[in-house]
Amino acid sequence: MDIDFIGGVDPYSIDGAIEKTIDFTVQLALDHNKGIDIHLHESGESGLKTVEYLIKK
Repeated sequence: MDIDFIGGVDPYSIDGAIEKTIDFTVQLALDHNKGIDIHLHESGESGLKTVEYLIKK
């Protein structure tokens, strides 16, 4: 398998845990030297928190 990106969709709406989901996704990408591809459809406070947390990571 030739995977270039590790990704996810709407961490808060789908998993209910922004930090846990983003931490796992980022660490998996770093461990395997891959890019990150997050599809974010959330709006409002949860969307903003997700973007801010991803930027911090």
